[in-house]
Amino acid sequence: MWNVSFDTGQKAMLYKLGNEWMQHNESDLDSHSLLTIGEQIDHSLL
Repeated sequence: MWNVSFDTGQKAMLYKLGNEWMQHNESDLDSHSLLTIGEQIDHSLL
């Protein structure tokens, strides 16, 4: 589980289910942003 915060004050709670990144129901990221952030997290773990 990852808590992500942005300069705008927006926050999102992300988690990975299998190979797919998901967001907590209260988070409001578009699918492109979710995928991009998830890929960055994946690369940081390598």
